[in-house]
Amino acid sequence: SMEDRDSALRDFYRKHKMNYPVVAGNEKIAEAYGGILGLPTSLLIGRDGRIRAKYPGLVDFAKLEQEIITLLR
Repeated sequence: SMEDRDSALRDFYRKHKMNYPVVAGNEKIAEAYGGILGLPTSLLIGRDGRIRAKYPGLVDFAKLEQEIITLLR
């Protein structure tokens, strides 16, 4: 059920101490962000709300961290 999925997502979020927003996707969200073709997909969104990078599949967090640092400057 939807409640079970949301509960599992919250448990995963807490267990891994994620300090960034996580959204359970659906078709409407996928369309709003230019089409999501695979899961997981990570989006790097700038302070202006624009998508700066899209990463389908697993993310190289070291690379992502460097891109975040660059955007914060």
